[in-house]
Amino acid sequence: MEKTRKENEKNRWIIIYISLAIILFLIGFYGFFSVLNKDTIYTGVRVEKIDISNKTKEEALKHIKKEMDKDLNDKKMILKFKDENYRIELKELGFYYDYEKAVDESYKVGREGNIFSRLKIISNTKKHGKEVKLKSGYDLKSIDKVVDKISEDIKIESKDAVFYFNQGNISITEEQIGRKVNEELLKEKIKNNIYKLEDLEIPVEKVNPKVTKAELSKINGIIGQYSTSFKTSSKERKENIRIAAKALDGKLLMPGATFSFNETTGPRSKQNGYKEATVIVNGEFTPGLGGGVCQVSTTLYNAILLSNLEVIERHPHSLPVKYVPHGKDAAVAYGALDLKFKNNFDFPVYIHTKSTDNNVKIYIYGDKNRKR
Repeated sequence: MEKTRKENEKNRWIIIYISLAIILFLIGFYGFFSVLNKDTIYTGVRVEKIDISNKTKEEALKHIKKEMDKDLNDKKMILKFKDENYRIELKELGFYYDYEKAVDESYKVGREGNIFSRLKIISNTKKHGKEVKLKSGYDLKSIDKVVDKISEDIKIESKDAVFYFNQGNISITEEQIGRKVNEELLKEKIKNNIYKLEDLEIPVEKVNPKVTKAELSKINGIIGQYSTSFKTSSKERKENIRIAAKALDGKLLMPGATFSFNETTGPRSKQNGYKEATVIVNGEFTPGLGGGVCQVSTTLYNAILLSNLEVIERHPHSLPVKYVPHGKDAAVAYGALDLKFKNNFDFPVYIHTKSTDNNVKIYIYGDKNRKR
């Protein structure tokens, strides 16, 4: 009887121990289950230095934005040119933080791998912490807009010196040196400075004019001139000569430049004022628009020869003309025959024309002291 009682007591304690073990196991299992299935970010996780432990993804996103936007509002760079400072905020450059990606990465901490590896990561994160980097970027188009605005503000157009000729009197205006921003270099400097935020010097370059007063001042007199008579011509032919001569007047050629008679005078059309007068076509005299223009090209040709300028293109008439000696003429036909010459001097040349009721005169001005 006593033995039976002792065995029953022993069995009762065994049941109690087993029950306690089951309860403890269930409590531990429930704890692990709760930890592994919580819907907030694990303790110890930071984005940069911002603690987002035990926050939902939505709460973490809102918290990070609040902290980082406050910091972003104070971030700027200064771009300098002379006494001008351009304060450029990072927001103007389209700078942004990838908040969503950082929160997603934070939420994944302790949620990848098997149960044991997850528990180990969760424990280590709680003990030692885990920092997630906040990635950022910028918008190239926004940088382009900032650079365009600065460039437009700083830019000064260069101005060529201008040659004026009035009844034989020469006057020349001063040239103006311009400036421009080296936009590509500035864009690179801005991109490289976004994470440094140092003060930058804006790269500005001089823009030299193509024509200077010193160059134009080399024109000091006539280096060649020629005139032809059209006293017996019809009024229509005289008008055509006047129009073509006027088109040549005032043309300036810098050293190395090429002159085209046809490009300068343009099409011989009614819209350009040309009249119908006698022209030479295929060895015959026939009515046509612009009759008489060849007398202007011929007069110019002879002035070119006397100036020692380089003739590039010239064509004789198919019939002799009366206003110059044989072999001294220069036929032109728009789109077909042209008179071209090159300024082969190291000084500019200037063309001046005069046409009266009886003749056309063409003067070529240059450096009369250095004419070859």
